[in-house]
Amino acid sequence: MMKLSRGFIVSILILFALLVLIEIKIPKRFTWEDWTFSHTDPNPFGSMLVDSLLKASLKSSYEVKAGYLVDAYNDSDNINSTILLVNYGIEDYEEEEIEKFLKILKRGQNIIFINDYLCDSLCKKLDVGLDNGYDYYSPDNFLTNADSTILTWRADSIYDKKRYRFRIFSPENYAVIAGFEMENAKWTPFIKQKLRYGGDIIVAASRQYGKGKLVIVSWPQVFTNYNILEKDGAHLLMRIMSQVGDKHMVRYDLTQSEDYITEQDKSKSPLRVFLDNKSLRWAVYLTLFTILLSLLFTARRRQRVIPVIEPPKNQTLSMVKHIGLMHYRHHDNTSLVLDYYKQFSHEMMKKLLVDINNEIDLGENLSYISKRTGIDADQLSSAIERLKEIHTDFDINDTQLSDKETKYLIDIMNNVINNL
Repeated sequence: MMKLSRGFIVSILILFALLVLIEIKIPKRFTWEDWTFSHTDPNPFGSMLVDSLLKASLKSSYEVKAGYLVDAYNDSDNINSTILLVNYGIEDYEEEEIEKFLKILKRGQNIIFINDYLCDSLCKKLDVGLDNGYDYYSPDNFLTNADSTILTWRADSIYDKKRYRFRIFSPENYAVIAGFEMENAKWTPFIKQKLRYGGDIIVAASRQYGKGKLVIVSWPQVFTNYNILEKDGAHLLMRIMSQVGDKHMVRYDLTQSEDYITEQDKSKSPLRVFLDNKSLRWAVYLTLFTILLSLLFTARRRQRVIPVIEPPKNQTLSMVKHIGLMHYRHHDNTSLVLDYYKQFSHEMMKKLLVDINNEIDLGENLSYISKRTGIDADQLSSAIERLKEIHTDFDINDTQLSDKETKYLIDIMNNVINNL
């Protein structure tokens, strides 16, 4: 039966391992709804693949840090770098944050700002307007080849004019690219979108501000895993990154900051991976239940009669009886009284801290014992004097005590001890 039980457990464990391997090998189901732009998100609209590509491809170094714009402003280690902000919203009321944004440019750093929204306050300071020429697509054709747009790269001294066609996605189930209005000559548009119903809108532009350079892109989809796998997606992204030159680039990913990390993100244990997947979760439950059931049946088969262990016996009373029997047989009353007197002296020292063998303080000690026990002081003194006399004469005259006197002296000592 034991071999059968072990074989059953081993079979279950092997089956569980096979289920895990199958789950690992099957294609993963990606989430098409979460636009996280996160450095650690492998889903279509995360940015894990994008960051990996930039780190491997840029001539200058590239790194991702957790933080906000204020962290980029205070980061003295990257004072001459290019700052990359993706899907980072600057609200109207955050005037202090806007000032830090502009101070970063004034001190000589570059900023690549990829977002489909610029607040009014920042727009006024940068001389840029928002274009309302949204290009809507029918939800019925969402995620089809019809939902595509043409982006045109304006020819410049480095790149020729080139047209890019991409499918457009939006979390609201319709496709749209926001645009900019830039009449100011300080701005240099370099990507335009051709609208379906005619006309163009500016999607990306750059300008000098202070000692630094600002690049704004109104199409965050360019910085997603999905788009980088599209035809010419990586090519377009690299063109955008090249607008700030060959500088060390730091991306500040706010989704990796403590305020944005959820409890699910914090838990990276292997067990959490199993429990998050329905198939693996039931495999874990089945395995644990089977092992528990097997242990229960195995434990029942291995039960044995547990012997009752007797506690060690107290031999003190037996010893006392043995000593008493010896005295009784020899009828040596003197030795019996003296042995008990030694025990009595020890008890007085232990419980009262009184040395009755000290002749100098004997009277004071006996008076103290009398008060503590309620025994007549004269009777106690007479008994102690008699005991000391017996102890002194024992070795000389071999004093013999009568049974009556022996009982009297032992009773006195018993009364003292019992009344403490």
